Amino acid sequence: MVNEFDREDYVVFLLSEWGDPHHPSPYYADRMKFITKLIRGKTVLDAGCGIGHFMVEVEKQYGNTKTYVGLDISTAMLNKAREYLPKGNFIRGDITTFNIMADTIVCVDVLIHQEDLTPFINNMWKNAKKEIIFSMNVYDDFLGRRAHDGPIYFSEGLIMHRTKKVRSILEDLKQLGGIEEHIYDELTSVFRVTKNE
Repeated sequence: MVNEFDREDYVVFLLSEWGDPHHPSPYYADRMKFITKLIRGKTVLDAGCGIGHFMVEVEKQYGNTKTYVGLDISTAMLNKAREYLPKGNFIRGDITTFNIMADTIVCVDVLIHQEDLTPFINNMWKNAKKEIIFSMNVYDDFLGRRAHDGPIYFSEGLIMHRTKKVRSILEDLKQLGGIEEHIYDELTSVFRVTKNE
């Protein structure tokens, strides 16, 4: 069975929304810059790398001072990433089960597709030497949403989680150094979670 993210027509759709890695849409380029500035580690694993936008932004901001690896479960996405970025290091793998250590593990706009965040966050944390950074759509009571801890399905395939629930998962992590929440826009937060050193 082919999942939605492994279909060629879905990759074409994403290219039309995001642009290609060398010419991203203004919104997506701004999002990548915002998240990339938070990186503190020298090795970066991009969990759910898609077609490689984040690799290009890491190279723009840091040159060759960071080592980048892109991980995605979708062969179609990885093939397109390799087409645009032939020198990139892209591997196929599942965010919930991969076993690749990196200083920083970044996960951009992947968790918005997940009902249960725990296995994703736990495995990223297990493999991070210093920090995990991830973006997701969150809601709080002040947004006029229902006041419950469960996810809200706000568009086909897109899910919002309550900030309180995300923080609860993060607070249960072992070796927790700190949790930063950076507000990107009215619906999107970027979490940077650091380990005790």
